Amino acid sequence: MTAKRKAPSPLVEAAQAFDDALEAHARNAELFVRTPLTSTKHIERANELLGEIAGAEDRMRERSAALAEAVAVARDRQEQLARDIIARLPEIKARNEQLMTLLAAYQALGNEAGALNATAAGTNPRELVEALHAIAERATTLATDARAAGFEELATQAHALHQRLASAAKKLHGATL
Repeated sequence: MTAKRKAPSPLVEAAQAFDDALEAHARNAELFVRTPLTSTKHIERANELLGEIAGAEDRMRERSAALAEAVAVARDRQEQLARDIIARLPEIKARNEQLMTLLAAYQALGNEAGALNATAAGTNPRELVEALHAIAERATTLATDARAAGFEELATQAHALHQRLASAAKKLHGATL
């Protein structure tokens, strides 16, 4: 598979056009300086080169203006992007805080489930089932909150935790009847 070649940006095109005009000017100027002036033909060629140098200078001015415009456009675009980034920072901050709150709640559920598991052997089965149901219900609430906030991955994880805890409570309840 071949990679598509990216078209040059207007800034690169303007810089290349300016460089080309500069190179053409330099080439004509060097020819002019080296042209001997020992015959009519040489003098005619020197006069032609003066005309070409003047044309090259005009093209350099045009290309220089186009390059300055391309730089201004690129600068304006970069400045607008910087303003857009700054404008979005409060939204990112709020979303991060919202996610951190939900993740802390998820971690707390996991910690509670782990602690419950560690003390399960010494706990009354009925109390254990009630505790599992309580944590499972909080996991359902967390899944709903995460989904409402648009954090689908966390919602799925919280729902899976709810399923595991509810299943464990059901099995334990069935075993203690």
